[in-house]
Amino acid sequence: MSSEYSAVFQKALSELRGLLEERRELSERLAAVNQRITTVRQGAMGLAGLVGIPQKEIKVEFPELLTDL
Repeated sequence: MSSEYSAVFQKALSELRGLLEERRELSERLAAVNQRITTVRQGAMGLAGLVGIPQKEIKVEFPELLTDL
């Protein structure tokens, strides 16, 4: 392999490794955020009952907070 291409190739491999690691980290972070969303959403829905707000009303009033239900 030509030495001029070898350096570029090694740089590309290094960048690829970094990007794959970044993707793995982002995936882990996304999983954590999704879990927290689920926990907080369940808590909010439970609290709604305690303050006398029907769940149907919450779904109508705040659809952007419950989009994946």
